[in-house]
Amino acid sequence: MIQKLQACCFICCICIGLPLFLQAQGDSCVTAVQITTNGTYTADGPSTGNGCHNCSGGATNADWYYFIAPANGLIDIYSCNDPNNTDTRLWVYSGSCGALVPVDSSDDDCGLQSQIIGLSVTAGTTYYFEWDNRWSSSSFEFDFIFRTTTAANDVCGDAQMLQCNDVIVASTDSASTVDNPTIFCGVSLTAPGLWYRITGTGDIFTVSTCSPVTNYDTKIHVYTGSCSNPLCVAGVDDDGTCTASNLLSTVSFATIPGVDYYILVSGFQSNTGVFELSVTCETPVPNDSCINAFTIGCDTTITDSTTVATLDNAPSCTPAITAPGVWYHFAGTGDFITLSTCNQADFDTKISVWSGSCGNLTCVGGNDDGQGCSGFTSEFSFQSQAGVDYYILVHAFGTQTGVFSLTLSCSPACSPVPANDVCASAAPLVPGQTCVTDTFTNECASSATTASACDPFGNMQDVWFSLNTATMPNYTLVLNTISAGPLNLALWDSCGGNEIGCLTGLTSDSVFLIGLDSFTTYYIEIWNAGGANAGTFELCLLEGPPPPPNDQCSGADTITCGMTVSGSTSFATADFPPACAPGVTAAGVWYYFEGTGDLITVSTCNI
Repeated sequence: MIQKLQACCFICCICIGLPLFLQAQGDSCVTAVQITTNGTYTADGPSTGNGCHNCSGGATNADWYYFIAPANGLIDIYSCNDPNNTDTRLWVYSGSCGALVPVDSSDDDCGLQSQIIGLSVTAGTTYYFEWDNRWSSSSFEFDFIFRTTTAANDVCGDAQMLQCNDVIVASTDSASTVDNPTIFCGVSLTAPGLWYRITGTGDIFTVSTCSPVTNYDTKIHVYTGSCSNPLCVAGVDDDGTCTASNLLSTVSFATIPGVDYYILVSGFQSNTGVFELSVTCETPVPNDSCINAFTIGCDTTITDSTTVATLDNAPSCTPAITAPGVWYHFAGTGDFITLSTCNQADFDTKISVWSGSCGNLTCVGGNDDGQGCSGFTSEFSFQSQAGVDYYILVHAFGTQTGVFSLTLSCSPACSPVPANDVCASAAPLVPGQTCVTDTFTNECASSATTASACDPFGNMQDVWFSLNTATMPNYTLVLNTISAGPLNLALWDSCGGNEIGCLTGLTSDSVFLIGLDSFTTYYIEIWNAGGANAGTFELCLLEGPPPPPNDQCSGADTITCGMTVSGSTSFATADFPPACAPGVTAAGVWYYFEGTGDLITVSTCNI
């Protein structure tokens, strides 16, 4: 009697501990395990039983479950969160084991896993779930959720109205994917979501789930247009600045008065849960747009912020615009201008400069990370032209915003500007068999408007050269700095074309230009950060790289028994020694060995 009571207690303890994490499965439809509660289930894998029903693709076995819908509602069933990452395939049926009716299926809908979200079910109907071994027989976990009602704002047409400063708490557990837009908007859209609507006021709206109340990995999408024809405004997943969790979401966007914006809160993959949604509205700074740029003059420092600015759609200009920015205007004086946030900002800044008018801007140049500036702050210099209007945008790396001070300094015009300051005026380099140097400078040169892959963030005070290959495919460019600091070099296929390759930190170097196309003009850009580093340097261009030192018999390298050497025939010249098997048909290099009376083996076998 005591033993029976102990056994009963043990069984009861197990039953109490299993409401959300179950381990069981059937190998056929008739032995299917019933699902009675929402939760995570563990299947040991469809490895036995020959119980598959839809055996397409070579499937033989299956793990079976069934669910009797207690009411009309929706079900979600998915293995997206399986810690084993098992490749699954799922079939859903109604009817009976002897007369199964296909309802839905899923294969690779979230990575290699299966996912069916928001499947409509009818009260009293039995639904069968077949997980087959089309791809794997390994164990896996899957989630099952049944919900009896759909949230009121589950579709766009029933979106809940919001106003500035609203804070609401809601849950996507009862939402579906039935009205998820098909257009891509910033980040993927895969989970059930709830809809909200807010009318623009001209302010910048910030919508966020960043709150300790939010208990799952969220996404936010913002649309304008209409429910039947949504137009993407923004889409975000993770907010790395959120202190509650970096898996929560925050998005800011500029609004137009009277225009409706539709906000969809969903989750990562198929995640659902409780979220707190807050809406804040801020008036953008006056100089948020080019036409409202603040005018500044020589030797001025102004403190400002980009935290309430919007993203700008200006013509392409180095560096790329990825973050909100604010605008300034400067009337050219003919002076040499330096713009700087160097050591004067609490975020990673960028500076871009255009000339012309707000409706017709022409890129002058810009800088991301200024030389010697801490915190990835910026400094950019250029030669202004008297009477020309210049527009300055202070923005940031990535999507950062913050407070900065911008200093505009003027100094006498730098003169003379190099004749080869721009690619269109590139100085032609004439190759020769001996090195005859010419002296050049990047002093007073303007800054590049296109960044090199070797210097994507720095200031590029550059000059240009051209090379016509004629019939020669190989050249050696010899570079020696005189007063210039270390130089960088890039080879381009045309002005404004594609960068073929680049090198940095050149002081006294030979650059090999190998395998160039015949009768083709190439362009060589040489630069450094300018300022104190700008200066003079020497160049000469030789036909072909120099041959190796042991290219001729007279310069043969000495080798001895047991020695292994490395060499190259890449730039060697043709040889014409007396006939000796095998015949000499290609360029080669020479080695010398003094006989010892031993049997000698010389080999490149497998080396």
